[in-house]
Amino acid sequence: MLKIGSKPNLRQGSQHLRRSPRILTESQCPGGFAMTMPDERTRALLWAGGFLIELARDDSLPLSIRRRALVIARHFPTIEDISAMAQSRQPSGLSTMVASPDETPSWAEDCRHGPLRHSTRLAWPRDLDSQPALQSEPPMSNSKLRGLVDAHERAETAAQTSSLAVWRAVVEAEPDLAAEILQLFSTVEKAADWATKSHRGLDASPARVIAQGRANVVAEVVRKAAHGYAG
Repeated sequence: MLKIGSKPNLRQGSQHLRRSPRILTESQCPGGFAMTMPDERTRALLWAGGFLIELARDDSLPLSIRRRALVIARHFPTIEDISAMAQSRQPSGLSTMVASPDETPSWAEDCRHGPLRHSTRLAWPRDLDSQPALQSEPPMSNSKLRGLVDAHERAETAAQTSSLAVWRAVVEAEPDLAAEILQLFSTVEKAADWATKSHRGLDASPARVIAQGRANVVAEVVRKAAHGYAG
């Protein structure tokens, strides 16, 4: 059992953790749990937010646990909050302890219900005995709907991970233009979403137009938008 105050072999433990980013048990981590790196802390926060969603929606769990998970989720950092903390770049505080989610791509693999977002909506768990009796057909429909919603959320998470990867390539190819786009949209997630979708004034997504060597066309659209012109 890991004891509080013990002195683990940090060098050996951190190397083991970085080789295997998935959640480890105490027996799998030689010398105890090592000092956490910023990307590992970001991954843990994203996993924890997704786990709170899973707990709150699990009808097989006691009502008290589901309600406690929902209350915690209401005040738990969302993926947008974590991105903002990572971007603040303050010399002290939590911003120096977390990495941006787009710099931590492996988190999506084990986030079954997707990350906790500002848009996440969790219904207050109610006692099934206090709810009106349902006929046999609706539960089957609800099960199908839940499966489709889960699949959609997983696809949405995968799409966001992909758009963030495209955004990193945009930053490498056109750093100055990427800085203008980020200034316009405030967050990396919004900038990545804009860069990977089609818009009026462009014959393809901004990222594709940049890849075609026409970054000046995207720059013109961005500057018009920054000055309040539709485009």
